[in-house]
Amino acid sequence: MSGDIYTLARRAGMATKAPGFLRCWVESESECIIAFEFDTTEHAHAFSMTQSGARIPNDRQTVVLARVC
Repeated sequence: MSGDIYTLARRAGMATKAPGFLRCWVESESECIIAFEFDTTEHAHAFSMTQSGARIPNDRQTVVLARVC
């Protein structure tokens, strides 16, 4: 599964057209979490509202974490 999640993160990075999107990466292989980074907290919060189950860590307000499997 780990190879699949890296492919998914790469594809998500190419497909994400949200305002302020910078990059994405695999945050956790074991929990199947992809992180999306944005240029501002406002853009991160707006994106998180469109993703079911997404959350923003308290210590990284420009990052949205999304479980993908």
